[in-house]
Amino acid sequence: MNRAVVIGAGEIGAGWAALFAAHAIDVVLVDPDADAGARAQDALREARALGVGGGISGAVTATRDIEPALADADWIQEATPEELELKQSLFARVESLAPSHATIASSTSSLTRAQLSRGMRAPARLLIVHPLHPVYAVPVVEVNADAAMPRADVERVLGALRALGRDPVLVTGDRAGLVANRLTAALLREALDLIATGAIGAADLDRLVARGIALGWTVRGPLSTEIIGARLDAAEGLPDALGTTLAPLWGTLATWDALDATARAAIQRELRASLGGMQKAHAAGESTWAKTLSRVARAAEAD
Repeated sequence: MNRAVVIGAGEIGAGWAALFAAHAIDVVLVDPDADAGARAQDALREARALGVGGGISGAVTATRDIEPALADADWIQEATPEELELKQSLFARVESLAPSHATIASSTSSLTRAQLSRGMRAPARLLIVHPLHPVYAVPVVEVNADAAMPRADVERVLGALRALGRDPVLVTGDRAGLVANRLTAALLREALDLIATGAIGAADLDRLVARGIALGWTVRGPLSTEIIGARLDAAEGLPDALGTTLAPLWGTLATWDALDATARAAIQRELRASLGGMQKAHAAGESTWAKTLSRVARAAEAD
């Protein structure tokens, strides 16, 4: 890969630009914001400080004009706001302008390929390549490809991501939120419900997850952690073990689709009281959070 185009220069787009550039790939960032290039350069400095990539960085340029940017693109990564009609019209246009060999990928966190590709002549060409944040510090990315995409093309994409130091996880089917955001949604609904009903304060819940549950999951993940904790002789015994310990809880978990006014007000009061002084935690160019994530990721890989 020699040239990447990133469409959208928010934190995700700037992070993608930094990741490509840190691996000596020239990047064109398409965004009408005059500060787009500066955000990408800040993210690139942060990525380099974390040891991402090596050698000489690729050039990062910003433009408002998408058509000339796509002419020689090898990889096109969309990172625009989660607005369906905006993305649909964008992908239809990108498809008409992109070279035939170029990878076309969306960073969407909530929309499906079927939704996004509506209006494309060859919808199977579109992938979802969903990063976690910061893009350059968290190695895992979710990859979702149409079943009609040739396996060789899928492998080429996975190989390109590995060359960027990513750890791609292939997710099949056409599910909104893929896997990472669906798991996150389930945990956050229960977390908000527990806060709304007064079971725990917001700061204590954060500490319980960060220094308890998440710490235990960091190296092995939730399934392997449960297998180890239950001292199972065989991994396939996990469903029975969980059925015994968690079945009494499953029926009591929150099932609402939206917060009611009372619960919303209770959560807002608690967030204001417990976390009200918190500033933006992870803007591009802010180092502490990204450095910590990077150290944790390296430690997990070494296990």
